[in-house]
Amino acid sequence: MARPSDPLEPHFDHHPFRVRFLLPHKVLDHGWLTWEGPGAETPFDTVNELFALPGVHVVSLHRNEIAILRDPEVPWEELLPEITRVLRSRFLNQPALVHPEGEAAAGGAAA
Repeated sequence: MARPSDPLEPHFDHHPFRVRFLLPHKVLDHGWLTWEGPGAETPFDTVNELFALPGVHVVSLHRNEIAILRDPEVPWEELLPEITRVLRSRFLNQPALVHPEGEAAAGGAAA
């Protein structure tokens, strides 16, 4: 019998500094949002907690996906355990974040 996969398994693609996490539920109620940091001001403590990690440069939320772009100077081996800790405690099995009014709605970015 196949072992269920971890919902926080990192997905890497052609971009060497980006990782995506596909959660089993929505992380944002609609649209998508992207912040460039680490000085980005976000209305969400959960996203701010990701930016508090040294090396997190961009955070994007869309449907059930969280994408993170790292600083090239910080290796994934150092950053992934911390990102996973924040996602597990702050996003996994939590209600979707409500897209703030006045921000770019379905299809825009907030930076």
